[in-house]
Amino acid sequence: MVKRILGVFVFALGLSLGGWITYNLFVERQPETEGQSPIPAILVSGSFMYVGFKWAKGEQAE
Repeated sequence: MVKRILGVFVFALGLSLGGWITYNLFVERQPETEGQSPIPAILVSGSFMYVGFKWAKGEQAE
């Protein structure tokens, strides 16, 4: 039960991070991110969503 709740939280965290990255890339680029690649942040966001989805579904993430 706790793992499912944590999974939903981690998935939501990945979604919010992905939303911030998308906003930063396409709407308003923040000065702190000028010249930096978004690839690492996209990978972290995708990893959060993958693990969160697996935990919320009740499966063991590998």
